[in-house]
Amino acid sequence: YYRLRQVDFDGTEEYSNVIAVDIDMIINGIKLNLSPNPSQDLLRMAWQSSMTSEDGTIHLIEAATGKELQRFAIPQGTNQMEISVADLPQGVYVIQMIQDRQQKAVQFVKN
Repeated sequence: YYRLRQVDFDGTEEYSNVIAVDIDMIINGIKLNLSPNPSQDLLRMAWQSSMTSEDGTIHLIEAATGKELQRFAIPQGTNQMEISVADLPQGVYVIQMIQDRQQKAVQFVKN
């Protein structure tokens, strides 16, 4: 949490509202949540990014081989997406989000 204090030349001071800061997002640039995990049919992705100046991409990767199975473009300002995983065989996969040279990878299980 933080707040700012402004001191004018005449000595009067004023405080801003207290604001919560998510340090993980500042350090890592992206917070990415997947649900449900494990998933059978539809995987919901929601994210927050401290960087929003460029469009991004989401990559669906097979965890065992590292092979990219699909790539999705995400336009600037978008913060959620759903993808079908119904046709994937059971196993472990990785969703990797890349935006503004920052990346975040999260594993999920397909039942």
